[in-house]
Amino acid sequence: MLTLGEEIKRLRLEAGMTQGELSQAAGISQPMIALIEFGKREGTNSKYINKLCAAFNVPTDHFAQFISPGVSVPPPPSNQHTLNVLGTVAAGTMDVPELFTESITIPVSESYPKGSFALKVVGRSCEKWHILNGDIVVVVPNVDLIEGEFYVIGSAEGHTLKTYRDGKLWQFRPDDVEPVEFKLSGSCRVVGHVAMTYGPRKFGSIEMRGKRSKKQD
Repeated sequence: MLTLGEEIKRLRLEAGMTQGELSQAAGISQPMIALIEFGKREGTNSKYINKLCAAFNVPTDHFAQFISPGVSVPPPPSNQHTLNVLGTVAAGTMDVPELFTESITIPVSESYPKGSFALKVVGRSCEKWHILNGDIVVVVPNVDLIEGEFYVIGSAEGHTLKTYRDGKLWQFRPDDVEPVEFKLSGSCRVVGHVAMTYGPRKFGSIEMRGKRSKKQD
């Protein structure tokens, strides 16, 4: 039978995560993750267990058979928030956005305004700004352009990512050294701004990996 540490390592490797990525996803320090995996913290308390369950998207009793006697795991909070993933958002000229035909709902860490939704990033042109291929972005229906924010632009072809800087919208193309100015036309509109990005971690047919706050370079 696996130990608690071995099971956590198994789940981490299965999800393709490093200890550092699990640390970020669970909100537990990387040294503590290492101690747990190496069996130095078999008596891990319920605070860490709940965070690990959330990071791996497993039931809160998943680790019950591995943890030391006397360590109880309380039920998950009743105020869990969710968002619908409506499709993809292209981050690169060669990427084709699409809508999902199946209904996909994901858990999110906080409540967002009415009308908010999520999209899966396809492409690598925004990696410099920590928006990665496979990420999930939360889109809030705010069309007021704010300096430094990322925006989702909608058109007949689908959704694309742009940023607003120096009073202009800019698009990113992998082969360009610098962003290229993007001008709105009658065929496209601002759908909303990116309020949060979540990295890949297994969740149904969507790959997610814990919460990552949006950063700017």
